[in-house]
Amino acid sequence: MKGRTPGFNYDSKKHIAHFSLYVPKTGGRLRRERTISAASREEAIRLWQNFRDEINGKSSPPAPTPLPAVITFRTFVTALRSVSSSGARRHSSAAHFDPARVALPSLARL
Repeated sequence: MKGRTPGFNYDSKKHIAHFSLYVPKTGGRLRRERTISAASREEAIRLWQNFRDEINGKSSPPAPTPLPAVITFRTFVTALRSVSSSGARRHSSAAHFDPARVALPSLARL
């Protein structure tokens, strides 16, 4: 019985998977079954895990978050300049720092 997953059966020739699980806290009286088509065994196992989580009352894992858009250094400097010149910190030394004046000439020499 090594390598066998209880409640999961996959037919690779027909590309059909059959799931069969007992519903928890029913004393084995309720059973849920589902038959699906899946292109591969890996996809069928992933769908079986989602089915198992659905039966157990767990939510499926959230979709991966998309990567943030990449901004250029010029866009960053422009945004930083608008924030520092907003007047919120008028008397601090950060208000007098101009990143374009300090950082850009140093980067141009590279």
